[in-house]
Amino acid sequence: MDSFVVDSSVVIKWLREEGEESVEEARRYLRELKNGRVQVSVPSVLYNEIVNVAVWDKHSLEITWRAGLTALFGLPLQVFPMDLLFCLEVYELARELGLSGFDASYLVLAKRLNVKLLTADRKLIEKGGELVVPLADFV
Repeated sequence: MDSFVVDSSVVIKWLREEGEESVEEARRYLRELKNGRVQVSVPSVLYNEIVNVAVWDKHSLEITWRAGLTALFGLPLQVFPMDLLFCLEVYELARELGLSGFDASYLVLAKRLNVKLLTADRKLIEKGGELVVPLADFV
């Protein structure tokens, strides 16, 4: 079974379509997850990031986000909590690559699990090197 870390740029496309690119690729990956053909790991900070997007989204209805967040918690995601060593590693990588702590957390988790990070985030694609698989390339 293939295993990936996914970031919020992919998960957002699972929850809303308006204004998003590569939605079909994201939805295809979601179907693979639901059918048990891929394993998805995320750092716990993913949920904070999704809530932040939902709070500031002026285009989607509140009920849409509430339903999406509820559905998100029903997915078979492997969630990894943040601990001190993880946070220090995230801090170092974020400083080194010029990334946010959120973005660096996905790379650190992918590195720790020895899997690829699936993302639609251009900056992560540019700076993540061999750890990153662009969502647009997902088949």
